[in-house]
Amino acid sequence: MTLGKALDTTFLTQPRFEYLTSFEEDFLQGDSTKAKKILGWEPSVSFEALVAEMVDADIELMRAHPSA
Repeated sequence: MTLGKALDTTFLTQPRFEYLTSFEEDFLQGDSTKAKKILGWEPSVSFEALVAEMVDADIELMRAHPSA
């Protein structure tokens, strides 16, 4: 079965392939300016705190699974 036929019989509506992101993207970066402008949203965690939390989680994971 071809991918097109599988998709045609799987979805109730036709997919819009132009909106799909390529899996070969080398660089993806989020931008929260639209959320800030429209919704007044502000991040609750600073970038530095987020990085520290991620590093701490990785260190804890390595301690829990040293052979991984």
